[in-house]
Amino acid sequence: MNLLRVKTENEFNKVFKLSRANNEFVYFLFVSPWDKKSDLIRQELATLDSDATIYEVDYFNLPHTYCAFKAYTPSLVKIKGPRTKVLSNLISIRFELGLDTLLAPRNS
Repeated sequence: MNLLRVKTENEFNKVFKLSRANNEFVYFLFVSPWDKKSDLIRQELATLDSDATIYEVDYFNLPHTYCAFKAYTPSLVKIKGPRTKVLSNLISIRFELGLDTLLAPRNS
């Protein structure tokens, strides 16, 4: 799993506009440096074997992007072309990313 950190709003806007123009899936994971759930998701994504790229956005450093989607932490924003889906429920985030949940364990 490629977890890339977005450091500036300019970088965020470039990725966002490029995904809209190319009609490609892009995931933004909004996290907090003080949220244990965010830490757990990041650790599990590091061990996940996948070619997908997820852009990590720290809501404390980039508040404008955080407010644009009316997201909570942790939240997963899924963008494909003009469609945007915000997942702020932990089980929904884990299911979308292919992580274990009580509803859908990976090893079964």
